[in-house]
Amino acid sequence: MRSYNPSHKIYNHLRIIIGLRNQGSPVSTIAREVKKIDSSVSYHMIWRFLKKFESSSVPTRSYVPRSLSHSIPEIRNEIDHCYNHNSSTTSNDVVNRLKRKGITISSAHVRRLRKQMGYEKTTAKYCNMIKENNKQTRLEFCRRNLEDFATFRDCVFTDESTVQIDCSTKFCYVRKGNHNPRLRSRAKHPAKLHIWGGISYRGRTHLAIIPGHIRINSRIYCKIIERCLLPFIRKTHNGFARIVQDNAPAHSSRFTQDNFREWGLNAVGWPPESPDLNPIELVWGRMKTAIRSRRIRNLSDLKTAIIENWNTLSPELCTRYEQVNTIHNDLKQFNTLFRELQKQTNETLEQKGARHFHFVIQGSPTKLKSTPTALPPR
Repeated sequence: MRSYNPSHKIYNHLRIIIGLRNQGSPVSTIAREVKKIDSSVSYHMIWRFLKKFESSSVPTRSYVPRSLSHSIPEIRNEIDHCYNHNSSTTSNDVVNRLKRKGITISSAHVRRLRKQMGYEKTTAKYCNMIKENNKQTRLEFCRRNLEDFATFRDCVFTDESTVQIDCSTKFCYVRKGNHNPRLRSRAKHPAKLHIWGGISYRGRTHLAIIPGHIRINSRIYCKIIERCLLPFIRKTHNGFARIVQDNAPAHSSRFTQDNFREWGLNAVGWPPESPDLNPIELVWGRMKTAIRSRRIRNLSDLKTAIIENWNTLSPELCTRYEQVNTIHNDLKQFNTLFRELQKQTNETLEQKGARHFHFVIQGSPTKLKSTPTALPPR
């Protein structure tokens, strides 16, 4: 059964309503006259009708052809080209590019096609730029290790990081009009601690914690390696393991290399500007997220929180880090990227070796009974 629309009552009295309105009669007068004929017509019905009737005008819109089926493949290719070249392209930018090619389409239509093609809006992530020659080095490193079926099970992934006392809350809830609870105090130079650690398939190394005002030079770095890494390699890997480290000056100096040769410690030739290939970065990210939620305000509590978080790194969790963010998976991604880039234009080939995202580890770690020490004595 069709629903009854009350606005249909107005159509039976249009001659009276429009005639009185043209004479300048107000809505109240028109309503009284109409009610004498039909008591079901209300004042608000007449008022709504006159509001639409008097404000109506012929809409002026640019002509958009309804049949675009023959141009859809070209439109999709243009959308792909725009977002492969610049992921921040707007729908209006795409419309303007298509207009220059003689295709007229609305931005709403572009947004619908964009959604159908699998594009979704997300927040931008910023990272350091990679030099062009280093992109090629990263790709060659990945391809070489894929061809050699490298598993990296004899590697200890190490790195330094800095943890500071800071408030970085992104969200808060306040009553409307009360902005004071939004304010957060932040130190101009927050207190911080430098940390060094390493993980492998067989567990974690000792953790080194260094005061934030100390710069880690070659001598300090070698002291960390001697006290934290070498005992771990001897005990856990029976003396047969390689170190994975970045190309920081303290790592590649002659003093450090001489000490490595004396200890019989081999370092993996790691490509520059490649922290995203090192699973230890996941450990630092997890640690900083956990510490940030504790709202720490002094160095003593910060040091305690760092050690407690490091304690949760069991061999099983370390293995999960390396499997979820496994170098082998990263290498496959880079190899796939390389094959795709070989088929694309020279403009796209310049993007070889660009950064990619880490995976996110789910689940809570298992705590260990052992407690690591900060820079243990000899």
